[in-house]
Formats: sequence, structure tokens, C-alpha cells
Amino acid sequence: MQNLLDQDRELYKQLFINRDDVYLFQKAEGDYEKVASALTDSILFGDLTIGTYQLDRQSQIKYACLDFDLRKSVHERNDTMTEDEWSSRFEKSARTDTETS
Repeated sequence: MQNLLDQDRELYKQLFINRDDVYLFQKAEGDYEKVASALTDSILFGDLTIGTYQLDRQSQIKYACLDFDLRKSVHERNDTMTEDEWSSRFEKSARTDTETS
């Protein structure tokens, strides 16, 4: 991402960066350390592995990212699952329709 044009960098930040005052830095051991300082372009678009916060200061997000880890047995299946089999693998929300409006 170092070769991005300035306008592309700005667009990337508008779309994906919610906090520019704090970020996570990945240490050599693989764990992350919180850094409470400005997230500059040289850090964001540099060679370090960092993490950014999706929640802004008002606890709002711009996007959601889902990560599904399937068991090996699911990958090896040759048949399809029924609707009941699929629904048993997902957690139901406790929210009601009135809470979402």
C-alpha cells in the first residue's frame, strides 16, 4: 500500500479508519500492543503489521467484518446441509424487532 496515490490513501482512511488516535502494533512474538498516539500515514501505509479499531469515539462503526472458521469435517462433506442443520450452527440474536428500530 506504500505506492497508493494521496487521493487513494485518503479514501482508504475515510472508508476504514475510525480512530486515528490509537492503534495496535504487532510485536515479533505475534501478540499486539496498544499504542495511544497518532496513526500517521507512515505507520498506516508502512511495513509494520498494525490493527485499527472499528469503534469510533461514539461507539459507532462504518463497516463490519465477519470471519467464519469452519470445522474440517464441514469442508470434507460431499452433501448439502438442510436448513435445520444450518440454523443449529448459528446463534440467534436476543434482540427483538422493536429494539432495532
